[in-house]
Amino acid sequence: MFKDIIGKIDHEEELTKKDLTCLLSLEDEEELDHIYKKADDFRKKYIGDEVHLRGLIEFS
Repeated sequence: MFKDIIGKIDHEEELTKKDLTCLLSLEDEEELDHIYKKADDFRKKYIGDEVHLRGLIEFS
């Protein structure tokens, strides 16, 4: 099941509710590390390594 979900992620296919439930219930450290790496790869691809900060200052 895990390898099927990774395949969907690699092909940027939509994950089902069952897939997401499976990912959220992972306990195996190796599988978790793999998912963290995939998430970081997507972040780098779509967001990059930039940090944007915003703030609000109010005066009364």
